Amino acid sequence: MTDPVRVHLYSLSTCYHCKEIRKMLKRYGIPHTAVEVDHLENGERDAVLEKMKALHPEILFPTLVIDDHVISGYRSGEIIHTLEEKNIFKRSLSQRIISKITGEI
Repeated sequence: MTDPVRVHLYSLSTCYHCKEIRKMLKRYGIPHTAVEVDHLENGERDAVLEKMKALHPEILFPTLVIDDHVISGYRSGEIIHTLEEKNIFKRSLSQRIISKITGEI
């Protein structure tokens, strides 16, 4: 039995920062669910936006929910730190060095 997905991404298909977060999650092999809000139908979109408002008073994209921790906007350093803190991801020394060089933290 696998653990339930603990990382949820709310994004827009045309958002540069959303694409960068999706790439980061893929690069590090982080299991997650993703919803591209702009691809939803009106009623479904409204429901997701209401859910996002309940998570954080200001709707920003991307919004990443890691367990009970909400990160609104593109903050890769906070994302990596939170994934490590919640024992979802551990970087190797080489990954840490590359992240420092690329500014990903």
